[in-house]
Amino acid sequence: MIKIAEPHWLLGPKTVARSSPDVRLVSAVPRPYPQVTLTFGSDFCDREKVEQQERIRQTQVPHLDQHAVPLSQGQGRGAWFNASVYGRFAQVRSVVRCPATGKFQMIYLVHGNLDISAGWTGGAYAACYAESHDGIHWELPNLGKHEVFGTKENNVIFPPGFEANIVLDLHDPDESRRYKALLHPGPKVAFSANGIDWSEPQPAVVETKIGRSDGDSIFGWDDALECYVAYLRPWGIAPEAREGTPFKRKIGRAVSDDFVHWKDHALVMEAEDSSGGWHEIERMHVFRQGNIYFGLAAMYEGYPEERVAISHMIARTHCELVYSEDGVQWQRFPERKPFLKSFSESGMCLPGGQPVENDKVLYFYYSSSALPHGELPTAMSPCLARVEFSRLSGWRADDREGYVETQPFVCPGGRLDVYAEISGKGYLRVAVLAEDGMHHLDYAAYRCGYVQGASLQHRIVWQRRSDLDELKGERISLKFYFKNADVSGFVFNSTQNP
Repeated sequence: MIKIAEPHWLLGPKTVARSSPDVRLVSAVPRPYPQVTLTFGSDFCDREKVEQQERIRQTQVPHLDQHAVPLSQGQGRGAWFNASVYGRFAQVRSVVRCPATGKFQMIYLVHGNLDISAGWTGGAYAACYAESHDGIHWELPNLGKHEVFGTKENNVIFPPGFEANIVLDLHDPDESRRYKALLHPGPKVAFSANGIDWSEPQPAVVETKIGRSDGDSIFGWDDALECYVAYLRPWGIAPEAREGTPFKRKIGRAVSDDFVHWKDHALVMEAEDSSGGWHEIERMHVFRQGNIYFGLAAMYEGYPEERVAISHMIARTHCELVYSEDGVQWQRFPERKPFLKSFSESGMCLPGGQPVENDKVLYFYYSSSALPHGELPTAMSPCLARVEFSRLSGWRADDREGYVETQPFVCPGGRLDVYAEISGKGYLRVAVLAEDGMHHLDYAAYRCGYVQGASLQHRIVWQRRSDLDELKGERISLKFYFKNADVSGFVFNSTQNP
């Protein structure tokens, strides 16, 4: 079996040694994609929901690669268990892709009039299941697992009252634990072989001095650390804080050897105050691409004059892309632009778990509302944004040539491919540097063929060399010279690959 090389993204001091003033680091903005108006069958929505959908249609943002995901109403009225009685779509929590069938599997929340004392605004949640062959058109199977309002004719997948975050764990040799869920309230965990039939929720243990709340997310098994990692939301006020310290949502990180006992829960990310209001991080879903951890941080922007009176509940939110080289020290991009937006400037946008890769395109699921966080009714719509995996971040040079130089590393040999988006008048060339910082004679920039064209992945060749097998095992650096282009990363592909 041929091992596929992982890309190296040009982010952070472990990868990048230096850059010129003519380049700047930018995060992705999803490309335009046709909007699809979200519609529901009569089983799902009541008059209140219809009215909100009309407001959403009037405030949609057309220039983002995002659209509402149509969810079919399935077979019969039981498919949505008559949500006009039950409640509204709350949010997407997790989407994975079944390794056996290739189907997309979604866990989402609906909330409303369940007779459960959950202790939070909007009523108790029920976690429901949907599946799709393409990630866009969704079916709602009648699972018959949990009774709601006297019937099991529904797609509720966990006992009503639980929020669920799931991951697919291909590392675990026990197939009955291939799918893993972290549940709130609790914390509790559950396991499944297929993402549909789950074990009874069992208590989990989080050793913590900073507390945790309902903003849980799971990274899953980390090969680098050889343990499971979760990103939890501390209660916000440390036990040792002085009296009067205001509540503030932050992000914590905990690790586990068995997915049940969690330890080393520590604060890893906090949003700073801003001049136009105040920021918190409502939750953060983390995923890894190559050598970099990326985070989908829900930035929570409140109104200073309401901070005490409304108890931090009323706020608009958007999703920002952040990054880390170790999963602990996190950085925001300099431009700090929204990665995912709500339907309106004052609305709410919450990320729906890790993205799903489909033919080198990342599918980001999220939930959006025209109303701000904390304002009732808290109905949301399931949405999707798509972006090529190589466009998540990059160094941008405009009309002046700039450069980015990597830290030294041991050359693996093989052919060098660079991920870059080059405009019509732009170009890219690459030099290989020896340990003394000088260009290798056969791999100097002046010997590199100028790369142009619309492709996102470019093969680098020099006048006398088409691969780096001659330098295999040596310590080298790469220096990228480019103009009118975004350069995001590189990968070495074996010359033995077909």
